[in-house]
Amino acid sequence: MKKIFSIMCITLLLAGFMGCSEYDDSDLRNSVNSLEQKLKALEDKVNQMNSEIGAIQTIVNALNAGRVITGVTETPDGGYTITFDKGNPITIHQGVAGNDAPVIGVGEEGGVYYWTITSGDAVSWLTDAQGEKLPVSGRAPVMGVDADGYWTVNGVQVTGADGLPVKASGAAGESFFSDVSQDENAVTFTLANGAVIVIPKAENLTITTTAGKTLFLKYGETEEYPFTLSGTGSVVITKPDGWKAVLQGGKLSITAPPLANTYAEKDGDISITVVGKNATIIKTFAVSARDYNYVIDFEDPRVLDYLAGPTAGGENLYSYYTGDKYSNYDDAGSGLFMGLNYDPYYYDDYTFSGGGIAISQWNDMITPSYPNQCSVYYSDPVTGDGGYKGSKTFAVSYGYNEPRAMGDGRGIISFQNETQETDNECVFDHFYVTNNTYAALAMKNGEHPASAFTEGNWFKLVAEGFDKSGVSTGTVEFYLADFRTPTSPGIITEWTPVDLSPLGKVAEIKFDLQSNDIGTYGMNTPGYFCFDNLAIRQ
Repeated sequence: MKKIFSIMCITLLLAGFMGCSEYDDSDLRNSVNSLEQKLKALEDKVNQMNSEIGAIQTIVNALNAGRVITGVTETPDGGYTITFDKGNPITIHQGVAGNDAPVIGVGEEGGVYYWTITSGDAVSWLTDAQGEKLPVSGRAPVMGVDADGYWTVNGVQVTGADGLPVKASGAAGESFFSDVSQDENAVTFTLANGAVIVIPKAENLTITTTAGKTLFLKYGETEEYPFTLSGTGSVVITKPDGWKAVLQGGKLSITAPPLANTYAEKDGDISITVVGKNATIIKTFAVSARDYNYVIDFEDPRVLDYLAGPTAGGENLYSYYTGDKYSNYDDAGSGLFMGLNYDPYYYDDYTFSGGGIAISQWNDMITPSYPNQCSVYYSDPVTGDGGYKGSKTFAVSYGYNEPRAMGDGRGIISFQNETQETDNECVFDHFYVTNNTYAALAMKNGEHPASAFTEGNWFKLVAEGFDKSGVSTGTVEFYLADFRTPTSPGIITEWTPVDLSPLGKVAEIKFDLQSNDIGTYGMNTPGYFCFDNLAIRQ
């Protein structure tokens, strides 16, 4: 096409120079502009044709490979974007066949699709130099225009019914696809040459459950999780030796092996595979059998006396606002205490500004900043509440160890409060953690001085144990947000178990928060996280 345009332009310019100097060249300019527009339209037409040939090949290859369509989206110009279960999507535009342009299509013979070409009313197979039909699964034909302005396929001029080459022209609305239609089961493609190709849609199989990706269960006990399966198909469940997993009555029941079963696997994966007519989905849970005898889940009736409020800002956590000291949580069953830290720097009192742990039922996931500091960044899909497994109540820990700012303001769980001492120790087996809304939204959107997290950022919890003599027994780390690599999980948005048992027997555990987003006065990321269902072994 560029050669055509160059020859024509030279001819026209020479004609202009041969005229007198006062010749009005407006007609010439209009002719040149018109020619440029026609050539641009023809170039666009060739690109469209080759794109549609590629789409036809993708559709036929999908049919041959047993692929299914996973999505059909209408484009603003009336076309369609088609996505498949594998491979790249295609975009097609339905219309009418060109009156003067050859039409590339397909035909089936002996179970194999071959390329066809329609010129005028004549339909023939596209062939190679040896006269052999070209299979669609091979190389796709390429439309073009030669130096003389005639249509070509694979560099060979296309001839019409009269045996003469076909002059190239382009027109809007012409397409190798005459129709695209769909129902709930399949998408039907009708080509301009009359060929019809039907590709099935992927079956709408989905699994919905409140069970997280990792589950800790007590030896010999059963946990139940709401479970919904949409679509029809066969279900296969695989599990570690000694475990049980049953789907029944809209629930997934998982039973850990008893501690006495020394042949059972302590850890492993439970996988639920659903095989439909043309789709397969797999849901996998990592499971671990644990040895504990008590769980602090904050759901006993007396917890109402310890809730942060009256709003998600937790005004009652600051005695200088209310005049009343917050009732720190003293768990009756375990004897463990958790509450607010002493804050001599600001108010010479026990307040949340010095760090500590508060009990909450707030789960506003939208409101940013500290007026929403007591909310968890989670809403159960069944109950709408924020606690683990759809419960209402959980704990919010604020504070971190930062000498340049608040000092050691870590949240603390201990067998002793500010007026008592104890020799009690226990093993903190595990607890479930997730992000606080204030911290999550700051990491997601940024909030001065905190920056929105991008690749390379991280925010982690560091739990440190101390025995009754105050000696550290070690630390356990968990990333609440991880963007260190392109495949890192990002911001944690569901309750996730953290194994605390490596800390051993301790009298106290402190929760530090660390981030690589730091400034002059220490960490910029809001130092909050939430936890629930603390399991201990006494």
